[in-house]
Amino acid sequence: MGDPGTADIAADIDSVRIGRFSIEDRMIGDDRTFAEARYDLVSHSVADQLVARGSAHSDTDYVVIADPALDDIARSLTDTKKVLF
Repeated sequence: MGDPGTADIAADIDSVRIGRFSIEDRMIGDDRTFAEARYDLVSHSVADQLVARGSAHSDTDYVVIADPALDDIARSLTDTKKVLF
C-alpha cells in the first residue's frame, strides 16, 4: 500500500488481522513502492467471494490471496492425522 491511511479492504469481510508491517520501499520485486503491508487470515469461502468480486486497477492498493501451504506443512509435522509427506 502506498499510504498507511489507505482504506482497509479487510474491514468489511470476515477476517482476522495477523500482521501489519511498515515497508521502507519495495517488497514485490518490481518498481512499485509500498509504505505498509497488512496480512489477514480469511477462510476459503471468503477468498472465493473476494475473487468473485473481480479486480479493479488501483495505484495505491495491491491485494494478493494466497493459500497458506507452508502453514499446512508445518502443522503436518505435529498433527499425525494430516501428514503431508
